[in-house]
Amino acid sequence: MVRVVFFNTSNHALYFESGHIRIQLDGNQIPTIWLDRYVQVYAEPGEHQLLLEHLDVFMFTDQYTVSFEGPEVFLEVFNNITSTKYKQVDELPPDFHSRFKLGRDPNDW
Repeated sequence: MVRVVFFNTSNHALYFESGHIRIQLDGNQIPTIWLDRYVQVYAEPGEHQLLLEHLDVFMFTDQYTVSFEGPEVFLEVFNNITSTKYKQVDELPPDFHSRFKLGRDPNDW
């Protein structure tokens, strides 16, 4: 299994009300993450279908094919003016543990 960490780096000034990102991996819902939140999942190595979505004035839904290899994968997710994007990074940001908080499962609200 590959540990996959999603963390939301959307711009606070631009997306303070619409900064949350809905995530699906292979059609399975992962908890929505808000600004400066993260969530981790475990997935099989190989290719997966990733859906990222955020609501601003309109709903922006983007689908990607991603590949997970190795023990860990780090995906920075963020809102853009017309889309929801991701960037695979080699390591977590140096301020990760002080800046990012664990996302909450909607069942816990």
